[in-house]
Amino acid sequence: MRIKNLIAFLLVSCLLVSTTMAQSNKKKKLSLDYTLSYNGNILYNPGLLLGVEQVVREKVKSKTVGDLVRNKYRQHVIDAKLGFYVDNPTHWAVYNNFQYSMRWLSHRNFFTQLSLGPGVMRTFLPETYKVSDSGDIEKVTLPGRFYFTPAFSVGIGKSRKKVDRAGWQIKLHTFWLVNYNKGVLPQIYIELGYRFKNKKQIQKKKQKRS
Repeated sequence: MRIKNLIAFLLVSCLLVSTTMAQSNKKKKLSLDYTLSYNGNILYNPGLLLGVEQVVREKVKSKTVGDLVRNKYRQHVIDAKLGFYVDNPTHWAVYNNFQYSMRWLSHRNFFTQLSLGPGVMRTFLPETYKVSDSGDIEKVTLPGRFYFTPAFSVGIGKSRKKVDRAGWQIKLHTFWLVNYNKGVLPQIYIELGYRFKNKKQIQKKKQKRS
């Protein structure tokens, strides 16, 4: 499969995932969680990452210790992310990523998470020129290219008990740029961010408890 066809297939798949998340959200009346993170390429090139995620399945394991009941959770999560980073002065890039995650949440609200999924990246180069077939020098419009970017992530964090899953998180991402000079180039990203809970859902839960 050519890289252009693969990218087109991935974009359609991402659209279907987004639609499924929205429909699931309406049927189960669940709100989405939102994430905002610093996401640096190769650790030091600055970037920003916006995300939306939803727990689609959750299993609770309870344990009684004295008079206390401690719950541990295993969650299945799907998410969609959109981000960019700047590698001055060589290029900057915009990318999206869709992942399926397994998250383990302890009774103290600390969690670990493993994620895997596909993505697409578009790089943009500074002012670039090329030599045409006639030998003339021409300026390239929007120089850069698309890459297929499968990713694997490992993360830890802590949720704030009062607002359910909201809280801080740290993740390490490994991306593979497929079709990079006819090969594959691995890259490392570190994510430092916060996950926000929808206020409407929090208010509804408070009303039910009262």
